[in-house]
Amino acid sequence: MTNTVSVSVIIPAFNAERTLDLAVGSVLSGDFQDFEIVICDDASTDRTRRIVKGYADPRIRLVCNKRTLGPGASRNHAISESRGNWIALLDADDAYRSDRLKSLMEIAVRYPDCIIFDEIMECHDTFSGIHPWRPVRHRKTYPGTPHDVRPVCVADWIGQHRPVISPLIPVSAFRDHGVMYSHKACSEDLEFLLKVLALSGAGLWYVPKPMYLYRISPGSLSTNANRYALTAATMRDVAPLFSKDPETREALLNAEKRFLIAGEYRKLLIDLRKRRFRKAIKMILHNHWMAREMILRGTQQLPYLISRAVHGGRRRTR
Repeated sequence: MTNTVSVSVIIPAFNAERTLDLAVGSVLSGDFQDFEIVICDDASTDRTRRIVKGYADPRIRLVCNKRTLGPGASRNHAISESRGNWIALLDADDAYRSDRLKSLMEIAVRYPDCIIFDEIMECHDTFSGIHPWRPVRHRKTYPGTPHDVRPVCVADWIGQHRPVISPLIPVSAFRDHGVMYSHKACSEDLEFLLKVLALSGAGLWYVPKPMYLYRISPGSLSTNANRYALTAATMRDVAPLFSKDPETREALLNAEKRFLIAGEYRKLLIDLRKRRFRKAIKMILHNHWMAREMILRGTQQLPYLISRAVHGGRRRTR
């Protein structure tokens, strides 16, 4: 397909009637206008498809899955119909700050073969919309002048406690190497990006401005525990692709261990939440690091709980 716009914003959407207008509107109202929005409806059972068809802007296009396939396959479907030289990812329950695409594209012009990512702003999911809370990373996370764009090596990115990013990616970086999203239940976005980096050799550039608004949505503890294990498996499976980059390979294997530990800790929380105290005590006695982890994570969680209560954020489900 001939590329006719600078950026294709890819939005997979499943039962997104509550949040989709904010996501789409945040792109339409932005400072950068040379884009298209390709929304893949993943066989939603609510009003998602009707909402998309109601948009009058010709830059918004809808593709549909005949059955629910998950976010990875939905992104593949949307990307296959896209016409941009770059793709920008947006989840249907998140949003962009108005200056995001313009800021990222200004960097992309300088580094056309690189992957550009900005800071992510965590936002409370409230009944009146999203309320910004705090950036995922500190402004000085990656070495460099605090306000300047800087290169980041893959090992440093993966070594972060939360390697979550939503980058601007040149289409050639994945199409030239046949990289597609897998149908994994989670971490398919992380796997995709790591494969693109490994096969294309593209560089990573970081813009220390929080321009992607990430909605902290309620979810079950048990689901989160499973996600940690699946993410650990992704780190392990992708590591061989970096056989010529021992620093990144080691960072991936260390990340695997980190996510496995996080998954075990989540299992402890599930036992405590369900009052299975005997089982929880056995876990703590068998894994001496868990008591220390409880204190550390409890301290880290407190500011979030206070901020959520102040701003009316939705509660996590059991």
